[in-house]
Amino acid sequence: MWILKTLAVLYLLNTFSLFPKNQYAVCIDRSQTHFIALVKQRWHTGIVGDTALLRCLASVLPDIPPDAQGVDIGWGDSVFYQLPDFHLGAALSALFLPTPAVLRIAFFSSPLHTYLALQERVAIIPLDSIQFHRLCQFLRSQFRKQQPIQNARTVRFYPAAGTYSILKTCNTWIAEAFVAAGILPSAFGIATVDALFGMICRRYQCYHPR
Repeated sequence: MWILKTLAVLYLLNTFSLFPKNQYAVCIDRSQTHFIALVKQRWHTGIVGDTALLRCLASVLPDIPPDAQGVDIGWGDSVFYQLPDFHLGAALSALFLPTPAVLRIAFFSSPLHTYLALQERVAIIPLDSIQFHRLCQFLRSQFRKQQPIQNARTVRFYPAAGTYSILKTCNTWIAEAFVAAGILPSAFGIATVDALFGMICRRYQCYHPR
């Protein structure tokens, strides 16, 4: 029996010695916590983060404003999402016809807590470094092109992966981002903002700033 135990110990020691140092560092980095927020403002639902989220998106977001302290990321129908005000015809077209999607990237120069105080509904979500890395990977993969359609200083729209419809709304897209990060187990059945916040608020802190 002692021979088997000795062989088992030697096997484990040899296995761990094969791990690269950077892989071991990734395991240790789980202790680092990043905070992001899920926000709702009128018909916009977005993922909000501070400068850490900006840094992880720098490869797909050139010319980030130097005073930016955070970013609000959303996904939606290419026509409806770019309109300044609600338009019923565009909304119906977006829901009932599969349409091209865009990413909305909004930079803000105020501290994160100040920006969150302006939202209608907020959920605060802590991520370890691996979850944060996976979320960043997902977000970077959603840029179909790195040239914006609209390129205002603080709000830009980029062609996005996927198509928008009643079966895949902005809330479904955010749920898929959270599944990719390991925050949610599934995005199935999440199409409305209430369904999305309902799933998130069972796990994390949610509040109404105003």
